[in-house]
Amino acid sequence: MMRVAVTGISGYLGQALLDALEDDPRIEAVLGLDVRKPWRITPKLTFVRHELGEPGLAALLREHGIRHLFHMAFPLTAPASVPYAEQSAQMQKGLRSILDASLDVLVVASSSVVFGARAENAGTAIAEDAPRRPEPDLPYANLKVLLEDGLNAHATQHPECRIVILRVVTIFGPNVNNFISRTMEKPVITLPVGANPPWQFVHEEDCARAFLTAMYRPVRGTYHIGADHPMRTREILRQIGVPVLRLPYAWLETIADAAWRRGYTRVSENPGCVTAYLEHPPILDNHKFVRDAGFQYRYDCAATFRTFAEARLRGLRWMWLLPLALVIGILAAPVASAGKLLAVLLVTALFYLPLTRGEWLRAAITFGVFFPMDLLSTRQGAFGFLHPDFLGLPYYEPVLWPFLLLTLTRLAPQPPPRFDWLAVPLTVLFAVPFAVIRDPGSLLAAAGFVLAILLARFHTKADGTYLALMIAIGVVWEHVGVGSGQWRYPSEAAAVPLWSSVLWAGVGILTYRLLLPLTEKPLSKAAS
Repeated sequence: MMRVAVTGISGYLGQALLDALEDDPRIEAVLGLDVRKPWRITPKLTFVRHELGEPGLAALLREHGIRHLFHMAFPLTAPASVPYAEQSAQMQKGLRSILDASLDVLVVASSSVVFGARAENAGTAIAEDAPRRPEPDLPYANLKVLLEDGLNAHATQHPECRIVILRVVTIFGPNVNNFISRTMEKPVITLPVGANPPWQFVHEEDCARAFLTAMYRPVRGTYHIGADHPMRTREILRQIGVPVLRLPYAWLETIADAAWRRGYTRVSENPGCVTAYLEHPPILDNHKFVRDAGFQYRYDCAATFRTFAEARLRGLRWMWLLPLALVIGILAAPVASAGKLLAVLLVTALFYLPLTRGEWLRAAITFGVFFPMDLLSTRQGAFGFLHPDFLGLPYYEPVLWPFLLLTLTRLAPQPPPRFDWLAVPLTVLFAVPFAVIRDPGSLLAAAGFVLAILLARFHTKADGTYLALMIAIGVVWEHVGVGSGQWRYPSEAAAVPLWSSVLWAGVGILTYRLLLPLTEKPLSKAAS
């Protein structure tokens, strides 16, 4: 039976390690050290309030029979008002108190940020012996380099103490609480224009297991901890499901730095140089620890992030109402149609780009279907635009339907169902009345009949979600468009006909049943 100590026991990583220690029958007792009490005291844990650098650590460890220590205590961020020299002196003082305790095994948490955020990181897995080049203005990264240097120097002078340094990538999981997870839980995420780098994660459980493995296995030196198969930013954003505001890199860096220096942590918890990691995050080569320690990851990067997204990001999809509200406001604004076109494209670029291949394909199909439908409907008099520019349509009209259906799929992210060939003739059958019938009553009857057939065939919960959302969007859209004088319906100059709700309902169902299966690979058969 073994007794171990953990510094930083109240932090996120300390708590994750505590769970693993509690479940390990080889561990008899855990001495937890921190400046604040942890939110829970487990059966094996004895908590002592202690700030590293204070006298008495060696005696405290001897009193509890500790020969193995996990060093997790490290400030992730510090206020801009605290000088770097002061942070460095405090960190080294704390490290010296640990090294003077004459331990048998010391396992220490470091970070991938020691390699900096550089363009040459792209597509390259960084080995343990690669040069460390932290961002000069990022105290956390430079302090980690000093920590590693102090540990390596001690290991050379005192080989009787087995020291293992684990450089860890971004940790995720259902319980994560760091500035990256807090950023992802905001209603709108800001990113540099065009940034789509790969990101490497490690699951909180795998990370805790790696620290235990490092203690038990006869390994020493520096190792990298990070899961396989990094994820691109674009795929991460799809799982998050919230609007993204794309801004020039220089703008983001300036805003973040100014907010950090003034203590506006809700805007930025770090100096502006951290913005560089949004473009060039380091990817670590994890093979050495797998080989030397026999370690096996249970989660790859996608599975790791999925546990976080499923546990923490439910409900945030409603923030896609923000760009929708902006476009509705643009529609009603007293601006020329060319200006509205540019404004809609700008909102789309700021919040939606980069699009996935499936989204581009859906936009193209939507344009190919609704542009001719609009032409036919206006020519046979089902409705008419009051300020047409070409072919009876305003300049902005061709981009509105692709925008609306893109917003719908972002509001209600669903795995695509299996493709049903019956959806193709039903789509054609549904479109025909709007292209050939002018009388509102006849159009309502014909379109309503086809909608009833659609509902008889497709009536899962996902179908109902898409139908309800599209009707809600359509009701607002139609009343704003008619009320602001953008279009009108014959014999109903100030009103919206009932058949328009049938149109929007059918579009919702067919988006889910036809567009999604045509443009996305099915993930599950359960929805079919």
